Amino acid sequence: MGEAGQRLHGPVRSPGLGAGAGDAGPRHRPALRRADNRIWRIVHFHVERVRAREDWSGVHRAGMDETSRRHGHHYVSMFVDLDRVKVLFASPGRDAESLGRFKADLEAHGGRAEQLSELCADMAPAYRKGAERYFPRVPITFDRYHLMQNLNRAVDQVRRQEQENASELKRSRYLWLMNPGRLSAGQRRHLTRLRREHSQTAEAYRLKLSFQEFYLQPASEAELYLADWIEMAIKSGLEPIADFACSIAEHWDGVVRWIHSRISNGVLEAISSLVQAAKRRARGYRTTENLIAVVYLTAGKLDFGLPT
Repeated sequence: MGEAGQRLHGPVRSPGLGAGAGDAGPRHRPALRRADNRIWRIVHFHVERVRAREDWSGVHRAGMDETSRRHGHHYVSMFVDLDRVKVLFASPGRDAESLGRFKADLEAHGGRAEQLSELCADMAPAYRKGAERYFPRVPITFDRYHLMQNLNRAVDQVRRQEQENASELKRSRYLWLMNPGRLSAGQRRHLTRLRREHSQTAEAYRLKLSFQEFYLQPASEAELYLADWIEMAIKSGLEPIADFACSIAEHWDGVVRWIHSRISNGVLEAISSLVQAAKRRARGYRTTENLIAVVYLTAGKLDFGLPT
């Protein structure tokens, strides 16, 4: 975060100005809440003042993902310029209309829907619907990291099914989900033994590793490789893996678009981590609007014009 963002973000991350203000004694809570509200009004004013000057006529590739104000609740959709690595727009919710609000904000800052050449998102139905409605001519790439998360869940479902008759699988989740290069020598030996003894989870794991190889294929061979992988996964007889393969087939265009776009939402995952870290320091934020202000301060690269 730049110096200007740090200066404005300072009061926001103070515990007394987050949800933790309620920790004060009863006599002090009204005064703290009034001070809190005044500071947030100042923060919102200056964030919107600086955002009003933003020029987005040069934005060409955008990614979208969500973060939350509370675990599992009060989602905020974030839209990021993947080339300049900055948050362009944040909006309450994670529905199709989030993209409509992003389009309106893009146009308010000198941009046009037609100037976008790429969108990147997960396979959430709401985001797909919004992209089709508001950015119908912009190709979408389904984020490889979200795809791998979905596949890891499928592998873990197979492990859980097999562990009903193999108790030693119960404490091995980490081994199957981590990339082999991040395992210690002892963990790799343990995994090798488990693969010899538990054929269903081992096959799910093998299919996971071979799916990752799709992203290393030459452009001329990638589609054929993925088609063969889908066929192999469906024939594996492992229902969670077969379901994932069918999902890939249903979303074929967005999956294979990666061959040409080579984009992912990795930067959005990093931004979401920064926002969640700020939220933890402040012990939460009372309103979604306050969280959105923190998103802009943390990752909007706003230029407040302050001396350095």
